[in-house]
Amino acid sequence: MSEPVLRRSGRNAAKKDLPVTQPAAPATKKRSAAETKKPAAKKVKTVADKAAMAVKTVVAKATETAVSSKTAAAPEKAERAGKASAKSAVKPSVKVAATKSVAKPAVKAAKARKADEAAEGLKDGDFLPKDLPEVQTEDGSRTTISGLLETAQKGIIIFAYPRASTQGCTTQACLFRDNFSAFSEAGYTVYGLSGDAPASNERFKTKQNLTYTLLCDPTYELHEKFAIKKKPKGTIRSVIIIEKTAEDGYAGKILRSSPASPQISLHIAKEVVGIDHASIIAAAAEAKEAEKKTANNEITLSVGAGPVDTSA
Repeated sequence: MSEPVLRRSGRNAAKKDLPVTQPAAPATKKRSAAETKKPAAKKVKTVADKAAMAVKTVVAKATETAVSSKTAAAPEKAERAGKASAKSAVKPSVKVAATKSVAKPAVKAAKARKADEAAEGLKDGDFLPKDLPEVQTEDGSRTTISGLLETAQKGIIIFAYPRASTQGCTTQACLFRDNFSAFSEAGYTVYGLSGDAPASNERFKTKQNLTYTLLCDPTYELHEKFAIKKKPKGTIRSVIIIEKTAEDGYAGKILRSSPASPQISLHIAKEVVGIDHASIIAAAAEAKEAEKKTANNEITLSVGAGPVDTSA
């Protein structure tokens, strides 16, 4: 038997006739010097870093130089600023000085007015004229300082208080009430003085059981004469001790006139009059002893007299 003949298609024949070509090998890429040599890249980076560091160093030196120059120039600037501030300070001082120089006449005028006001008031050692303003008492009657001095043995004590029935004024009034007998024994009569109306002082006297007369000066005319008036209205708490005198044309002489607290006013009055705490106690004891003797004598007389015969 004959072998079968294999037929080739035209496509296979063409493939067979074509020369067999091997697949081309992949082309090798040539690397650049930077890619092939990694150490060189590192060197490049190092150089860049060094350049950056150099720039930083230069910048730092420049900054340091600028700062040092500024620091060096700071005293000069401070000096210039100080001079400028001194100049600016001089100008206001000149203005202030001018203002003060302008204000001086006004201050002097005010002081002069105050001095004149003080000069108008009666002071220690002055004699009292007989034509001082009238005042009222708590019961509404009118009187004068001259009239009060005429009825006194040696003189009078006037304590001035701002307002009846207030705390400080009550304290002051009660202090003089408790020492009224001692002052009377020394020959001085006590009076209170305020700008209150008679009705207010009458209530004040009744409530506090005051044993002396309260003088009312709502117009403050007598206050002005004694220089104890507040501006524009009111009473300066004070004490005035007036001695009875026989000088022609005068009612008395001021021994002491002084602003004072309630306690100090009492102390001044006792000092001027010449009494102290021991003498006050002694005077009170003598008064009590005299009252006892008077009471015992009355009892003895009433017992010894016996019944009275009215048939004669």
